[in-house]
Amino acid sequence: IDEEAQRLTYLVENVLAFARSEHGRNNVVVEPVEMDHEMQAAIDAFAPLARVRRATIRQTIQPGLVSRVDPRALRQIVLNLLDNAVKYGPLGQVVTVALEGTDDKVLISVEDKGPGVQKSDREKIWDPYVRLSRETESAAGGSGIGLSIVKELVRLHDGRAWVDDAPEGGARFVVEFPRESTRPFDTAPGLHRQSAGVGA
Repeated sequence: IDEEAQRLTYLVENVLAFARSEHGRNNVVVEPVEMDHEMQAAIDAFAPLARVRRATIRQTIQPGLVSRVDPRALRQIVLNLLDNAVKYGPLGQVVTVALEGTDDKVLISVEDKGPGVQKSDREKIWDPYVRLSRETESAAGGSGIGLSIVKELVRLHDGRAWVDDAPEGGARFVVEFPRESTRPFDTAPGLHRQSAGVGA
């Protein structure tokens, strides 16, 4: 029951986010967030779905990183990346999740043990409903909108998202946000940003 409830909740959230984006109404309310706490919460929320594919989540979470993000949007980004990883990787794989920072950036990466993404496909994979060879060969189905939602939500945060090869094989998806130098309680209330639509 828990696994099915998580799956349906995740699916509904994705469909609603995509519908808002298509009509230019997607928005985020950013605030200073301690990223390690939010990342851990998202990973814990995904645990029932990981069990379905017998996947193990290996995590390296750097503490003390703060970024101005919308917590709900961040959760949706992480859940979509984790879902993508377990969906197209083999049963029983280890998915590696990392949170790390530089002087001015916060980086989230998710690595799977699947077939990876060919260089020629690394731009169009973010478009909705695109079916690549790695997806048509997979037994797992999907809505086809997860990565497009990631791209849109990251854009609303003035961030970047890309995919490259994982060091141990497979795909490595990376999301980058601007880093905040102050602690959450030292800053002003959140700012509101609104989408002009996917790809705008």
